[in-house]
Amino acid sequence: MAMSQRFAAALLAAGAALTLGGPAAAAPPRDQQWYLDRIGIPQAHALTTGQGVLVGMFQSAVDTGDPDLAGRVRPAQYVGSGGDIKPRPAGAESAAARAIGTGLTGLVVARGGTGPLGVAPGAAIQPINGPVGAEKVSQALRWLVDRGAKVIDMSGGFTVDDDTERIDGINYALAKDVVVIVDARRADRLPEGATTGVLVVGGVTDETERDGTASFGSRIDLSAPGATLGLVGLTGERSSGRPYGPIAAQGDLQACAITAGVVALVRARHPELNAASVIDRLLGTATDAGPPGPDSTYGAGVVDADAALTTDRPAVTANPLGDPGPPDSDGLLARYGVALAAVAAGFVVAAVVVLVLTMRRRRRRG
Repeated sequence: MAMSQRFAAALLAAGAALTLGGPAAAAPPRDQQWYLDRIGIPQAHALTTGQGVLVGMFQSAVDTGDPDLAGRVRPAQYVGSGGDIKPRPAGAESAAARAIGTGLTGLVVARGGTGPLGVAPGAAIQPINGPVGAEKVSQALRWLVDRGAKVIDMSGGFTVDDDTERIDGINYALAKDVVVIVDARRADRLPEGATTGVLVVGGVTDETERDGTASFGSRIDLSAPGATLGLVGLTGERSSGRPYGPIAAQGDLQACAITAGVVALVRARHPELNAASVIDRLLGTATDAGPPGPDSTYGAGVVDADAALTTDRPAVTANPLGDPGPPDSDGLLARYGVALAAVAAGFVVAAVVVLVLTMRRRRRRG
């Protein structure tokens, strides 16, 4: 029986158990995490678990009370109407959205034990709600970077106009030595210039086939495990008795989360490497898939965490995915710099006028 058939049978069995009111799965969830061995996670964990690395994720809600995520996920934030970053109100998202966010987050940092094991369980996650509009997307990215994120997974959701040519926050993140990841489906809806320098990731099944629901028209830089309803994670509230099951998120999103975890491993093991060298390692050590060499279906191939950590590759200075150019020099300050300068000049003039009038009054009195 092929691995995909065995995995499908396991999922059906899990579903039957849920329907009958039984446990979420007869076997520990890790028995269904076929991708851990496929991309060398056991070998990688002998070297690092991603400790000390902060991963930014565009996620609207995560069940931070889940013990498998305890101490690994910071409170979710969102970009307010005035551009301020604020805590995400409790209960702002549906149970389904929370299950998806929790599942994707768990792919990165779930502690294991009797539940699913994350790719980088020693790392930490900072979720932020998917922003709407290029300006708010940039504000979210800048905030994550300024809080110390070393890799940002944007695949959880954001909205910009289809003709957006530039997202300044991406330029800012890349200039600050951060690896930025986006899913192939979303990249397909943006002009190529808007994702220059960004690692575009697509999902594959356990038989190394592209997710059947995914777009094949987009740029693909790298592949990783992820197929719609194919990966098991933390997908239900503990109180429901159903904390494990297939993650109801599009496959490329699952692949991006796993890739973010691999980046965290590399950055923890090799803190001396810049972001360009981390990307170069992932691309240069990927397991080839499809036709020999990079191709439009799999990119450089399927990510290999063990090889990315242990292969001797020289550091590089240029991002192999291109350079989108520098960000606005001071972010929002640069955007409103002229107005601020005018206001400052007005205060100076007013101060001079007051000073002159005061001196005249003193002379008259004298």
